[in-house]
Amino acid sequence: LRILLLLAVVGIAGVLGAVFGAYYAIKDNLPSIVELENFKPKLITAVYGQSGELIREFAEQRRVEVPYDQIPDILIKAIVATEDSRFFSHAGIDFKGILRAARSDILKVLRGQRPQGGSTITQQLAREMFLYKDLSLRRKLKEMVLARQIEKKYSKQQILALYCNHFYLGHGVWGVESAANLFFGKSVKDLTLEEAALLAGIFQ
Repeated sequence: LRILLLLAVVGIAGVLGAVFGAYYAIKDNLPSIVELENFKPKLITAVYGQSGELIREFAEQRRVEVPYDQIPDILIKAIVATEDSRFFSHAGIDFKGILRAARSDILKVLRGQRPQGGSTITQQLAREMFLYKDLSLRRKLKEMVLARQIEKKYSKQQILALYCNHFYLGHGVWGVESAANLFFGKSVKDLTLEEAALLAGIFQ
């Protein structure tokens, strides 16, 4: 029993040492989250005639930014329920979600499927803004560290606003306002419950 206990302690110490070693190895090479404040996304440039009719739009990315208070509560709830159900209670990393995803991913890998991971909304934002999308432990650790930094500096509402405005939602549109206009012909603030649920599903 003593030997097993000793082996368990050594094993835990080894894992903790590896995690802290990896953290200190990557923390000095991370981008600064201050860039979020200076982030200027590519928006649509619209040309109107004298009577106010739209003549032409020019855009590399079809995106119209909207503030948090113009994103309907039903869409916020749908995104949180779909992407990160504990978003308002965790501090950037959902360890329960990671454990649940790890169990699921082991089965997926055994079946030859792509693992899903266990990224929170904040981690997804960190990945999209600062990192790359390849599946590696190093990237995952960077994602987690950046997510913690973002959560310390920004409110949950600010994080959700960035999330809703930044992501690509298909057919050449970025952000929920452009997506609502493309798919439903209306502003995001006018979405019905069913439309909000469908839009939240596109994020996944």
